[in-house]
Amino acid sequence: MANPKIKSDFGKPAVIHYNERPAAFDLNIQSVQVTNEFAYPIKRKFDQKIEKKTYQFHSTFEQEKSANFDEWCRHISTVVIDFQRELNESTDLDLLDCNIRDYSRNWKKVVDDFIEAIGDYRQHQEQYSNTSLISEASARCLLFLIPLLAEHKPKIYIDSSNGCFNADMQTRDNGILTTHISGDGKIFFSCVAQNKRLYKITGTAKFKDPVDFIKFNKVLQML
Repeated sequence: MANPKIKSDFGKPAVIHYNERPAAFDLNIQSVQVTNEFAYPIKRKFDQKIEKKTYQFHSTFEQEKSANFDEWCRHISTVVIDFQRELNESTDLDLLDCNIRDYSRNWKKVVDDFIEAIGDYRQHQEQYSNTSLISEASARCLLFLIPLLAEHKPKIYIDSSNGCFNADMQTRDNGILTTHISGDGKIFFSCVAQNKRLYKITGTAKFKDPVDFIKFNKVLQML
């Protein structure tokens, strides 16, 4: 409390006057008002700006990823795939390799595995005459999927019963996602893993347009 000053006139009662509140007291009040009324809204607007920038970055990244996938699909649609030549002629495989390698720098490992799977199967055909021819339509569908599969280190091989391509991938809970890629835009998938007990998730994805293969990512999210 401020020190009082006593003023007295002769014959009248003394009157006590108090000094006004000190400046420090007013400063504290103003400080509280600034904190309560202005600091929180400013922080909130700042957070909203960060969230908006993050969303815009995510949206731009997804658009760029989709555009790259569309470009890849357009190129694969023009590649000539011919496995009907004699087995001792490898020029078609070499040509296929050259046509896709320049567009697949980011997915080189998967492209190499794809080419290797074809070479291994051709050696198998030389030993067993009753094996199916490699499905060119299945090969093209697998090529459409390569940008998506590359992130999951797939094991690629060919089913000798129908010549279609398979791609197996490991899940984060040590399960296996098996995909069988037919030549008519269908992908049959089966995920087997262990939780409290063994469980299995199966289904079929159907695509009529190559660029729609990017939606197979919804299945790959199980990995």
